[in-house]
Amino acid sequence: MDYQRIRTESKFGAFWIVPTSATHIHCDAGSNLNVAEEGPAGNLRHGPLTVNGVAYAVSLHLHRHSDGTWQPHEETAGGINGYHPPDIYMSRVGSFDHNSWTQSARTKAIAELLSVVSAWTATKDGAKALAKAEREHRAAEIEKRNEEVAKLRGQVATLEAEIKTIMEQ
Repeated sequence: MDYQRIRTESKFGAFWIVPTSATHIHCDAGSNLNVAEEGPAGNLRHGPLTVNGVAYAVSLHLHRHSDGTWQPHEETAGGINGYHPPDIYMSRVGSFDHNSWTQSARTKAIAELLSVVSAWTATKDGAKALAKAEREHRAAEIEKRNEEVAKLRGQVATLEAEIKTIMEQ
């Protein structure tokens, strides 16, 4: 699916808000590949985020919880001893080691992106984008189910033909 992308600024650098449904947003602050390919400027430029003086490629997934807040983890009961690890990929630019971040940088990046996205979702443009993402998400789910139904109908037709052949023998 080709998701809408909204280029957004944070205090650490540009990133894309990519709503995929009414309850999920991907924050795309570059991968090590696109940071190198996109060059230093242009309207496609997003990432890296420079936190504590270090450039990071960041991919963060935010989930809307039942209380309406956005969080960097899915809303599930329990977690790991009550802890829910954030849904984030973060690495220093040029390194594909996703453990190359510091806890300080990770905490700051999550807090900043969460703040920017939460504010954006409260705007009219944010609400429109989320509604559009939800419509597209539901349409894709319906299309997927229709494809599954068509496949099953084909299997049923094949089985019925086999039954008919057996009965005619």
